[in-house]
Amino acid sequence: DRISRDTVQSGWIRYEIQKKGATLVTLENRKKDNTSKLIENILLAFAQYEKETTIWRINKAFENKKSKGEALGGKWAKYGYKFYFEDGIKKIKECEIEQKVIYRIKQFKDISTQRIANILADDGVLGKSGKPIQKKQVQRILSCCDD
Repeated sequence: DRISRDTVQSGWIRYEIQKKGATLVTLENRKKDNTSKLIENILLAFAQYEKETTIWRINKAFENKKSKGEALGGKWAKYGYKFYFEDGIKKIKECEIEQKVIYRIKQFKDISTQRIANILADDGVLGKSGKPIQKKQVQRILSCCDD
């Protein structure tokens, strides 16, 4: 029902269509007079507002859950944390063993992530899935734990 929910993106799409010598015709506004252009822009502004409002509401819901210590979903908690249930609500808390692994990874931060993964694998350290921690997971841990 719309070309985009973003005014900048919509403008770019319209520009590219015009640049190629074509005309964008919508089902709602087949004629291209000033009034129909105004109506299209008003509808686009509302579509963008709706998108931004939806994103805002989702973020507020996440913030609310997080402030209550509730988990935000997923099969496994982020490495270093674990899920638990309290009064039927899924919550999250630090996992002491994984926090120690994160601390250890930080101590190795000056060597390559592949080398860190190899050291952990040699020592039998496993990730959430029960498999050895891979280079990508070491990268994620280092990037989110820069302190």
